[in-house]
Amino acid sequence: MSISLLISALMTGGALLAAPLAKAAAQADTLRIAFQAASDSFAAGRAANLGVQLGAEEARQTGGMVGRPVALVGPSGESGGDPSTGASVVIGGSGGERCEALLAAAEAATALVLNLGCGADSLRTERHAMLFHVGASDSTYRRSPPGSVLWLPALERYGAAQLNERFAARFGEPMTAPAWAGWMAVKIALEASLRARGTDAAALARALLAPGMRFDGHKGRALSFRQADHQLVQPLYAPGGALEEISP
Repeated sequence: MSISLLISALMTGGALLAAPLAKAAAQADTLRIAFQAASDSFAAGRAANLGVQLGAEEARQTGGMVGRPVALVGPSGESGGDPSTGASVVIGGSGGERCEALLAAAEAATALVLNLGCGADSLRTERHAMLFHVGASDSTYRRSPPGSVLWLPALERYGAAQLNERFAARFGEPMTAPAWAGWMAVKIALEASLRARGTDAAALARALLAPGMRFDGHKGRALSFRQADHQLVQPLYAPGGALEEISP
């Protein structure tokens, strides 16, 4: 069973799998995940924040079962100050200055940086070793029907209904595309740490590109990062809910 499928099973009630996995997993230091403000748009930023929160709550539970403590720091976490200090993973990204801050974090090379919503193609063509993209690129959206998104709150197949239900039950509102991206980024961070058997940022980045590294995003097929530009390859959803095979 892949790491991604195993984590999905644990998150959705497969606790019986925890005992043998916990025995095999090495006890390691805490995976510290920093969250930067996700968007200049209040609605998108708030949704991404909630997605990160749900992801962190589930990651703490799952990480505790398999010997990997998880801590979220920053605006939606347990501490104030500079959220990137001491973090192995930084999650963020939108437009304008926030994209510049995300790029600066990647260039500092002290943390794995997961981009939720900075769509600039230049961030993909001018590849940075520590920068990976969960959200789609601008060029992808230009090739898609207007209004295409990463996620819809009405999705039901491949475990999507259960994820949407967990989010709605926790926050009292539907899970939108920015919320899914935030949740997915935390899940990716945890799975990378399990693959790397540690929390070193460079090791996490290598783990994301390791042969066979796949992620279950509840989209019906395994997702993976492309070596050439560190883009998460995944289908988008058309406004009517149809799954598009146009990958970012």
